[in-house]
Amino acid sequence: MTAPRTIVLLTLASVAGCASDGGRGGSGSNDPGGMCQPIGGAVTGNETVGRFDYKVTGGFAGQGDGTSLQIDGNGLVMRHTMQHGTESGQIDPATLQDLVAKARAAQFPTLCAQYTCTGCDDDLIHSVSVQLNGIPYMVQASELASAPQRLEVLIQALQQILERPLS
Repeated sequence: MTAPRTIVLLTLASVAGCASDGGRGGSGSNDPGGMCQPIGGAVTGNETVGRFDYKVTGGFAGQGDGTSLQIDGNGLVMRHTMQHGTESGQIDPATLQDLVAKARAAQFPTLCAQYTCTGCDDDLIHSVSVQLNGIPYMVQASELASAPQRLEVLIQALQQILERPLS
């Protein structure tokens, strides 16, 4: 009779492991599960912000949801979604300034390289790369894990750019 109870406990422990990550948008910490390897580098708050790259990967097939977004330092955009295919255009200066401010506030050098949910097989991964002072910094954040709020805010801003019309 202990075998079914063991299976239930293991299942609950597995689910609790992902649930304890806080879900998308949770407060998070810089050190998920004590395994953080910070990207490293100086944080000044006035870094020159260049290119942004955002991509969604993972899921059962490993291909993500087909989303990708590239924004250069002048606001030129190339994006791809399953719904609209590939599009290019320009974001307005206010949106670009807001994105730059959010990238600086994210303090990429202090972030972990990855925020993951162990055992979450059908998880989508948000890969965000930002050039700061000419140096690319990349973070991967699982949709089912909890990344720091300052990174979540940047991811949400990038997702909004995917949804709005380009000029």
